[in-house]
Amino acid sequence: MKNNNRLTIDRSTVEEKSIFGRRLIVAAWIFQITVTFILSFVAYTVMTDSISMYGNDITSEQSTDIFLGSLPFLIISLIELIKIYWVKLLFVSKRLVIKAIVSIILLVSVFITFETVVSVFERQFSSVVSVIQEPINKLQQVNKHIIMIEKGGSLTTGQSLSELKSEKESLKSEIDKYEGLSQIYRFTRYRMGMDSITDITLKDVTKTAFWWYGTLAMLVSIMGIMLIFRGYMLQGTNKD
Repeated sequence: MKNNNRLTIDRSTVEEKSIFGRRLIVAAWIFQITVTFILSFVAYTVMTDSISMYGNDITSEQSTDIFLGSLPFLIISLIELIKIYWVKLLFVSKRLVIKAIVSIILLVSVFITFETVVSVFERQFSSVVSVIQEPINKLQQVNKHIIMIEKGGSLTTGQSLSELKSEKESLKSEIDKYEGLSQIYRFTRYRMGMDSITDITLKDVTKTAFWWYGTLAMLVSIMGIMLIFRGYMLQGTNKD
């Protein structure tokens, strides 16, 4: 009787693992398809931005250059889907040579995805910095001028102390509006223990972006592979 109960429990556990494995495989497909869609959209964005930059006078040679510039994103987006089949081949193959080759291919594909995602984040980071860092730099310069005048100095621009203080308040209001829209600047403020993002330098925010975007890019690169590999492992327990 005890043996029958144990056998029933073991079968139930194996079935639960198999069901969970199928769910992980579905999750991996959803994740990889999402990444593929995002990279395809990035390719489209790169293409349209380049076309708008050239305007209506675009030549056939320039059109070719634009297409070739967005082509890597399209190729890598397709690689994201193929990863799932490579993982399956790695899991089911019994030959060490095949496993070694597939492992190398997967490592290379992870690196390519990582570099691609980082480049996407760099584009976004450059866009954010171009909007936010300029008024921050201006504010820091205004603060220096205010300190200089308060110490008895003078400016070649001829601005008075009241004009500088008015400009300071205007810049602070502009910067405060941006803080809620920029995650990377908020993280930098938290990391450095600042009360406001107005004292953040480009070096400070770049350091935060390096670790934050690098971590996200790594997760995007390996998440699908981890899900599908674990899913196939759990599916395999149903065969034992």
